[in-house]
Amino acid sequence: RKVVPVSRLDTPAVDGVFGMFYDAYEDQFYFWQTVEISRRVLQTSMVTVVRMVFPGYELPYAVAISTLSVMSHSYFQPYKDYHKDKLQFFVLMSTWVALFTLFVRKFNGWSGWSFILVLFTSQAAIVLLGLRALWFAESARVKGQVKRLLTKGITLKNKVMDSNDFNGVVGARPPKPLVSVSPPV
Repeated sequence: RKVVPVSRLDTPAVDGVFGMFYDAYEDQFYFWQTVEISRRVLQTSMVTVVRMVFPGYELPYAVAISTLSVMSHSYFQPYKDYHKDKLQFFVLMSTWVALFTLFVRKFNGWSGWSFILVLFTSQAAIVLLGLRALWFAESARVKGQVKRLLTKGITLKNKVMDSNDFNGVVGARPPKPLVSVSPPV
């Protein structure tokens, strides 16, 4: 009897080929990579089209797309890992702050050192918060790896080791046999 998987994405053949596109996301957001690619196209290539059709409105358009990106990511939080959600949020916020600051500068006449100070300070704050989130994400990942290694180490202690276990390990010697074999006389 053949068992049909709940989702065709769960089959090894599909996961092996296309898994890189949806493995990082929660199951209900398997399509989020498409959303990300669409956002990038809208935020880069379509700006040129907007510039040709509506000269002078490319910056408000870019700010609007960036705002929608931050809002949709904050609302849905599509990643399986909480830390990846936070890191992506900081990346999107950094883009939004840069675009919004340029928008205010263009339409408010902001210039000189005040503009540079506001842009630098806001970007520095976002980078520091992002680095803090990255530190916690990396700490959680390392703790998980250490836990797996310790668990694996406990099972290795109980395993009977033979000379094949030491292949390729620098400075490792195979264990001495338990029974000494004397040469025939």
